[in-house]
Amino acid sequence: MNRLIDGKLPEDGWRSTWTVWMKKNPTIDFDLGAEKRIGVIRIYFQPWDRADELMEIKLEVSRDGEKFIVFNEYVDFTANKERGAWAEVDLRAVKARYFRITPKYRGWGHQWGEVEFWQIQ
Repeated sequence: MNRLIDGKLPEDGWRSTWTVWMKKNPTIDFDLGAEKRIGVIRIYFQPWDRADELMEIKLEVSRDGEKFIVFNEYVDFTANKERGAWAEVDLRAVKARYFRITPKYRGWGHQWGEVEFWQIQ
């Protein structure tokens, strides 16, 4: 998971540094180290089989890392196949330390290159 928050974007195409889940919908937890007000989460992803492969993102938040509550579900992400693109999730202003992201795919699976948390000062 460290490659998802290292600030380095993979190159387009199959042979690169993408984090891949083939035919799986993972649940990914992120610990920001302290409570922060986050306005936007950006996910750099690459559709492989179909342009609408990233079907849905479910977002949960927690202050203690134990009890998560569903914040929202986001749908209809599209991008060119075999090309990296940013999916932006507008949170307005959520204060939490832990974020859980559960994507759903249609087609092949998931290829993610980076996840960014934009803090509101």
